[in-house]
Amino acid sequence: MSEAETLDEHAGGDEGLHRLEEIFYAKALADPVLKPLFTELLPTDERFVKAVREHVEFGAHVAQQNSRAQTDAELHPIRDVPIWSW
Repeated sequence: MSEAETLDEHAGGDEGLHRLEEIFYAKALADPVLKPLFTELLPTDERFVKAVREHVEFGAHVAQQNSRAQTDAELHPIRDVPIWSW
């Protein structure tokens, strides 16, 4: 591991983080305590899942950009959190 390497680079970039996500959900769905949170309490229709994924990916993009910023000019320009909608 290089000292200049970022956490997401060390995890394998987007591909590595998506593998981690898949493993996490597979284990959560196999766990009798966690499974209800992912299959009964949250809506699972495709439209909802797509909207949630887009919001999470947007937030992750903002966080990644801001965590790498060396100056204020490199910060993500968002000033307000978008309304969570379809």
